[in-house]
Amino acid sequence: MYFIKFERNDPKKIKAIGYHYDSLTDKWNLDEMATDYLYLANKDLNYDLPGSLNKIFDYDFWEESQIGYPVFTLNEYLNSNKKHSELNFLNISIKDLSESLIQKIKNDKSLVLILSTQNDHGLAEQRRAVLKLYENNC
Repeated sequence: MYFIKFERNDPKKIKAIGYHYDSLTDKWNLDEMATDYLYLANKDLNYDLPGSLNKIFDYDFWEESQIGYPVFTLNEYLNSNKKHSELNFLNISIKDLSESLIQKIKNDKSLVLILSTQNDHGLAEQRRAVLKLYENNC
């Protein structure tokens, strides 16, 4: 995940992620590399976004608002009966990849994994996690 800080109350501030708002035409212009998803944690914006930019919220906020898509912690994912019908994000690390979780991942076609690491050699750890998922046909 790529994180960038921006001013939530000013639509012009999302220029850093490839969107330029033209107030004269009330239209959004996109850069070639504009992002597709914007993580907003637990607070929505006070302005509309272009249709190609989707919002991601922490599960608790999403569950109440039903806006955008949820990002789950491992416990939320395992214990929740409420998920988005199209797309769900799960933030895990390699230590979370148990056999039972791998089976759940395999059976959930709406799931996108966010692989987090605190390891000094994070790339190697994430490569190991991806290999473990690959070996289990995920």
